[in-house]
Amino acid sequence: MFRHVALFKFKSHAPEFACGQLVADLAALPNQVPEIVNWSTGCNELNIDLAYDMAVVGDFADKDALLRYFKHPAVQALLQRIEELCASRVSVDYSAP
Repeated sequence: MFRHVALFKFKSHAPEFACGQLVADLAALPNQVPEIVNWSTGCNELNIDLAYDMAVVGDFADKDALLRYFKHPAVQALLQRIEELCASRVSVDYSAP
């Protein structure tokens, strides 16, 4: 199993509804991208200084499956929107039990 964790911080001028809409769109990805084994996404619920605004955690069979995921047209479209809405994003990818 290979895990992808991504955190997103929205730009200050991003619309207030952006997180909810983006989470809804991300939540639909497992129905479109066969490489996704497990998937979780949500908006931050605690207002603390170090917090990011949104997170995605996805499990894939292996590294190659994750790389195929990134090339999927539905993922590419969302990445373009994330680029427009987010001031920063970080991720980590690792082998998971």
